[in-house]
Amino acid sequence: MISHFDTLPQLPIGRRWRSQLNPMPSMLALIRRGEKMLLIKRLQPPYQGKWALVGGKWDFGEALDAVAVREVKEETGLDCDFVALRGIVNERVAPDDDVSEGGHYLLFICDVVVRNGMAQEQAEGPVAWFDARELARLHAEDAIVPTDYVIIERFGSSEKRIRYSEATVLSRNGPSGDSEIIAFDER
Repeated sequence: MISHFDTLPQLPIGRRWRSQLNPMPSMLALIRRGEKMLLIKRLQPPYQGKWALVGGKWDFGEALDAVAVREVKEETGLDCDFVALRGIVNERVAPDDDVSEGGHYLLFICDVVVRNGMAQEQAEGPVAWFDARELARLHAEDAIVPTDYVIIERFGSSEKRIRYSEATVLSRNGPSGDSEIIAFDER
C-alpha cells in the first residue's frame, strides 16, 4: 500500500508550502518559566490560529545559537541565551486530499534561558505561558500544533544535549578553490 508520504517527493511544486524544493531548516525554542512553557499563537500559515513553540526559519549564514536568540527576541521581545540543542525532528506534512499543500521541515529543538524582559506580543502573534494541564487541554481541543505538543513532551524536560559543531571556512575562488578552516567549534 502506498502512503501519502511515499508520494510526497512527487507532490507538484505548486502544492508545496512556499514552493519548497528542499526541507526548510527551522529552529523551535523551548522557553520555560518554572513549570510553564511559552507559546505563540500563529497569525500566519502554516498552522495559522494554533498555539506553537516560538521559532522560525534559519537564515543563510547564521549560527544555530544566533538563530535561537534572534527568533525569540523577534517573536517575544525576550532577551535569552542559548543553552543546548535538545533534538532534531524531520517533519514531513503530507496532504490528505487533492488540493491541500504539503511541507517538509528540519526542526532544530533548542533550549534557551531568558535573561531579561517580559514576553509580549510582537508582529508574529500573541504569546502566553502554559502549564502541563493547559497544554494537554490545548492538545485535546486541537488548538496547538500537534508536532509542537509532542516536542514539548519529549524534549521539554530533557537534559540530554546533542553535540554539534559550527564550522567556519574561508573559501578562496569559490567551493572548488583552496579553503581554510577558521574555526571548528564543538557546542
